[in-house]
Amino acid sequence: MFGSGKCPTCGNAVSRFDLDKIAIGDQAFGPFFHGVSMCCPHCKTVLGVSIDPSSLVADIAVQVANEIRRKTK
Repeated sequence: MFGSGKCPTCGNAVSRFDLDKIAIGDQAFGPFFHGVSMCCPHCKTVLGVSIDPSSLVADIAVQVANEIRRKTK
């Protein structure tokens, strides 16, 4: 796909992805991160998965704020 710009499943040209929100983690410990799957807009084949950077920043900010509150009590 990356060399040709075509979906390996349906063969259509891919110039944009459909993004779906997913949880990234493992079955034993549960989800760790918010993520996105990048799908072919034609056949919905998952072409890649990544951590959602916006959600990651928000999660870190909440954790830092909680830690500050805990230490100031």
